[in-house]
Amino acid sequence: MIRHAASLKSSSCFTASRSMLGGRYIARPAVNVRRPFAAQAAHKDCTPAEVQDLMAKNGYKYVDVRTTEEYSAGHVPGAISVPILLRGGLGMNPNPQFQTDVASNLKDKSETIIVGCKSGMRSLAAIDVMTKDGYTSLINVKGGFDGWLAAGLPVEK
Repeated sequence: MIRHAASLKSSSCFTASRSMLGGRYIARPAVNVRRPFAAQAAHKDCTPAEVQDLMAKNGYKYVDVRTTEEYSAGHVPGAISVPILLRGGLGMNPNPQFQTDVASNLKDKSETIIVGCKSGMRSLAAIDVMTKDGYTSLINVKGGFDGWLAAGLPVEK
């Protein structure tokens, strides 16, 4: 939808930004569309070292939401691969099977689940979706797999 900038000023749900096509203003949602439920998701943030300890002591499952290619290059030992995004012709696209794959791998919505990605952003998006689907005890890995590697923790290929 193309509008004039003056008509956009009255709307708090949209912001105006110039498009690369003809310098026209385009109405775009003012909310962060990458993480629309972030404020609602209840989770705990843990460092990679804390996550390793929790997995060893409590047997918590680790869900890796990076792409299949990233997972294949190396992952946390025992991690379950459930990509939230898939590589496509135009970059990264939402995985339409994400919720189905999560449900088939994680039947107990009350068990504690660790969610990790490369740097910690996709895991937050996954936590938002999982919380909306009824999962109640989720842990985000601070720094993601990059943090895991930086801490010198074991990697499986």
